[in-house]
Amino acid sequence: MLIEPPTLSDHSFITVTVDLQLHHGPSTNIVRRRKWRQFNYAEFCEDLNQSALLCDPPSDAVGLFSCYNATLQSLVDKHVPFADVKLHAHTNAPWYDGQCRAVKVKTRKLERAYRRNKSDNGLTAWRQQSTFYASFPEQALR
Repeated sequence: MLIEPPTLSDHSFITVTVDLQLHHGPSTNIVRRRKWRQFNYAEFCEDLNQSALLCDPPSDAVGLFSCYNATLQSLVDKHVPFADVKLHAHTNAPWYDGQCRAVKVKTRKLERAYRRNKSDNGLTAWRQQSTFYASFPEQALR
């Protein structure tokens, strides 16, 4: 803080520096997930048909179970590899609670139903719920 002496009047000029940045940003977690969008069913079936599980299966139950487990695990690892994915946690507003979430879920459900069926009743129900949803946070704060 800097306080300068009065010049033209009996008031001093005060300069203040305030750090308004929040130092605790959104938390990120890294998780391992499979890339299921890259899964190619035809290639998977082709590799499965050429595997020992189908070409030369073991005769005993224990061997068959082991072969089944090892074959499927290796094929899934080959066709749907793991990837490290960053999850960004977004904190909700303090007023966004279970009741707000339930209203939002109902609104989205009515929207999907209308888009699927395109009925007049569905459109009316969705519009009424959307209007209620838009004014819901204000009503919740009263």
